[in-house]
Amino acid sequence: YEGGIVGVFNLALLQALNGRNVPNPLSCIQCERPFRGKKAWPAPPGGKPRYLRGDIYLNIDQLRTGSERLSAYGWRFHNWIEAKFFRKSTTNPQKNTGDLLADLLRILSLVPDVIPNKSDHKTITGRYLLHVYEALTPATYLTVNKQTGGGSEPRKWLAPLINGGTGECSNIELADYEKAGILGEINQELGDLSLEFHATTTAIQPSYDLGDDCKQYACLLTRIDSFSLSRGATCFQVDKDRKVTFTPDKATVMSEIREHVGQLISTKKTEDDKPTTDEVAEGGALAGGEADVDGGDKEE
Repeated sequence: YEGGIVGVFNLALLQALNGRNVPNPLSCIQCERPFRGKKAWPAPPGGKPRYLRGDIYLNIDQLRTGSERLSAYGWRFHNWIEAKFFRKSTTNPQKNTGDLLADLLRILSLVPDVIPNKSDHKTITGRYLLHVYEALTPATYLTVNKQTGGGSEPRKWLAPLINGGTGECSNIELADYEKAGILGEINQELGDLSLEFHATTTAIQPSYDLGDDCKQYACLLTRIDSFSLSRGATCFQVDKDRKVTFTPDKATVMSEIREHVGQLISTKKTEDDKPTTDEVAEGGALAGGEADVDGGDKEE
């Protein structure tokens, strides 16, 4: 069912590319693209090497259209999209919420950033979450509110994803904020991460209830505009102006955050399979490996 949502969205992308007369538009879109080519992520204790994949990868280099003004509206040449589809059989709100948080962490930490000009350290990589719900609103499937000492409040990281328009999540420490509940659906060892982000969500959903005899869907596409992901004193940050910052340095961030998440984040069935040459081959950057964020379109 999730594959069906991915297929429908890919068809919309294909139609948009066709409308702009892009040569061979199908070559711009790839499903299940490995985040780091054929290189495996570290195996968790007692586990197998992992080959984590993004649901959709869109490369629009061929449009040859881009500017600083366009980038302020979210335009990026290399785009990664994680997809989720919640339907009536997915009835566990806590697990559903954990699955969505897992995709958020994947899209923040695992996506390779392409930086053509190392002098300004600005990425041309976009990050998106496509989440669709067989319901009038996402609240049907998610644990929207978090219990507090004095009652409850909307989850800080979830609200920007399910409410249309722009929103932000202030800095939260996962171990403290989610503890055993939602975090337990992913991996408790990821509790040492702290995150904050700004997002823009486009929501398409019914304006009124058509009743049980008619299926209704809430369709949301969330773009991550900026974020900061930290583990202790190590921090990976992408600003709204696309500037990428590593603290204290790139090598430490790669090992302390990216490898940490890649080793422990929940996976899908296909991610035990080693990628083939066709899965990682591409005419542009990222061909066969993770892009070098310091040196432009090179492999690490």
